[in-house]
Amino acid sequence: MIKHIYRLIRTYFNKIFKFKYMNLEEERKYLIFESIDKYYHIDYNKLDARWRSNYTFVNSWQQETYVMHYPQSCYIEPIYGYAITKNNQYLLHSKAGSYKYLLFGSSYGKTPPPDRFVFFLKKRKAIKLDKAISLNTQENFGKNYFAAYNGALGQLYMMEKYGVDLTLPVIVPKSLFETKFFQQIISLSPKLKNINWITRNDIDYDFKNAQYFQCRELYTARAVPYSKTVLIPLTKWFDNIQPQNYAPNDRKVFLTRSLNRPRHLRNKEEIEHIVSSLGFKIIDTDELTVKEQIQIFRNVSMLIAMHGAGNINMIFRYPKHLNLLEIHTPGWPATSYEIIASELDYEYDIYWGTDLGKDDNNNNTSFYIDPYDFKEKVINWIKK
Repeated sequence: MIKHIYRLIRTYFNKIFKFKYMNLEEERKYLIFESIDKYYHIDYNKLDARWRSNYTFVNSWQQETYVMHYPQSCYIEPIYGYAITKNNQYLLHSKAGSYKYLLFGSSYGKTPPPDRFVFFLKKRKAIKLDKAISLNTQENFGKNYFAAYNGALGQLYMMEKYGVDLTLPVIVPKSLFETKFFQQIISLSPKLKNINWITRNDIDYDFKNAQYFQCRELYTARAVPYSKTVLIPLTKWFDNIQPQNYAPNDRKVFLTRSLNRPRHLRNKEEIEHIVSSLGFKIIDTDELTVKEQIQIFRNVSMLIAMHGAGNINMIFRYPKHLNLLEIHTPGWPATSYEIIASELDYEYDIYWGTDLGKDDNNNNTSFYIDPYDFKEKVINWIKK
């Protein structure tokens, strides 16, 4: 009964005293750097036909890259990382997303504004910081390798590039910071080891665990995703990790995906037998440390890969050349790795699976590859 009353009060309070975002033109006064561009710099006529039909909007979609310095007192709320001003306005630039996504949403939905009721009750117990950096997970990247390099680390790179002092405390989502792979990423880079990381609790979010931060000054940024201008400088943070001496056939790699993962391959063993007979080493990034992944991908020259976050490791091959054949589930086009491959001047090709399986919630679960057609495709791809 008490919980029900609490939820009602909270709901009505948030409706009546709903946060408003600061006018964008007003926010722009606090930007150290801003660039608004078309989404990607590639020729869309070269995209696979299925992608052209599904991603025609991309040509008109804009991506914002920015670094913001807000020189006044503000609060950081825990769940989405929004900065809230003294005037109870929230800053869109603090969310590290594109304006259209934050204001109007996307096919994944819209990020709601901060919770005014919880803020009203908890702000007095906010942890006080002087100057601080706030990192965020960028839009719908999730919490994986791909999100780390394109999102949080990309934001750090942009801030360093435009003169922000990385010795300041860095506020990062707990859901990203406590992952095993992110801890490994930090341990591998001398630059990241020396950062004073502070986590905001975006996992156990309820009234008791809602912990706000109050900053006298705040820095935040957004790095354009998939861009060579961000991803390649990031790889320099890991120059201390050199490739191991592998056998010649280890330069040809098949990146598989566990049967426990969504979008897995039903006839996995059959396909792995084919690629193995053609001289490909089979790996699963879920079973490798981040260091091992970097070492392997520095050496790879031919990569056949199931679509997934582990493919982002191909940035560590640059500036050497890479041929990528990406395997996609039917009906689920995602251009991210074709775009990155284009940015890095890699050769890219695609193979579409068939017979998509779904679970009770309509989520993609598995698909099938015709072994004879796939083998012919790979043999011809190798000969190119």
